[in-house]
Amino acid sequence: MFDQSILKNMMIPSAIISVVKIIEHHGFEAFIVGGAIRDAFFGRVPNEFDLATNATPSDISNWFHVVSDAGKKYGTITIRHERHIVEITTYRQDADYTNGRHPETVVFSSTIMDDLTRRDFTMNALAYSPITGQFIDNFGGVEHIRSRRLVCVGKPLDRFSDDMLRPFRCFRFMAQLGLVVSPSICHALATLSTRLVLPSMLRIRHEMDRLLMGQYWQSALGFMQKMGWWDPIINAAPSAPSMPLPNDRLFRWAWALSGTNLPEVAKKLEFSKADIRFMAHVLTWQFDEAAIYFNVNDLCVTSTELIQMGFQGPALGQVQGDLVRLIREKKLNHNERDVFDYLNNRHSQPE
Repeated sequence: MFDQSILKNMMIPSAIISVVKIIEHHGFEAFIVGGAIRDAFFGRVPNEFDLATNATPSDISNWFHVVSDAGKKYGTITIRHERHIVEITTYRQDADYTNGRHPETVVFSSTIMDDLTRRDFTMNALAYSPITGQFIDNFGGVEHIRSRRLVCVGKPLDRFSDDMLRPFRCFRFMAQLGLVVSPSICHALATLSTRLVLPSMLRIRHEMDRLLMGQYWQSALGFMQKMGWWDPIINAAPSAPSMPLPNDRLFRWAWALSGTNLPEVAKKLEFSKADIRFMAHVLTWQFDEAAIYFNVNDLCVTSTELIQMGFQGPALGQVQGDLVRLIREKKLNHNERDVFDYLNNRHSQPE
């Protein structure tokens, strides 16, 4: 038996309950599904509450203010209700996947069980009605959460073949939640690594962003490499970090890409130019946060003081750049006495 109080203490926003009531008022049903319930059982505070319903996307569009219907052909409508953004998806059945990411056609269903049966992992195949208190867990999701095991709904090879982003979600959940995977998942990952049909690099990177910020990120990356899923994305494995890396996404990406042609691989992963520049900067200064973030504005000598010393025009920018570089390289102590001694001894006659 699971603890009913976990669901009762989920701190479900009143707006979510209101949406469910409106759907039920029109003669349909709606359940909170997936991540919010999973997080509650892991002792985490849910921050998103997605709903599944037997109402159609057109029904939802008629009843609520629509924020986005970009996912309408897959059954998802994003609404705004009482200042909350909520994704509502119509129950779906399994259909044939031909591109390794999306089904060729979407078949709507009238039953929640059809919808839960097509989900990726048992811990995500949970449903809860905040109105009736009905809780559905037909695949042992709660028990798998308790034992911290990641188990697929159905056969992993089928689940992963249907949607090739799911293996990356697997690695991400391992990193975030410290989960172990079933032998059948290991077999599926190893099998599919020899015939990868990758989803978009941007979608992969978004999963990797979350993986790298997980508490168990290094062990998850090690498993990803062992299963053969690292090289097709990043064709060189970095050596183990020589120091604890900051809890920062771009620092960890810089480390992950440190054995590659960073600009080329980062561009393939659709990083912005600003992010690529920053990661290159991180590698230049070898993850030293003090050096990385130190800039001209942090100097203890002001532009006005430098101008008064005779540094003007290009010479002003040059001396400021020299000071920043020397302080970053720890060849000059950053205090007024040492900085002014350096300026008087080395730069008193600017070119």
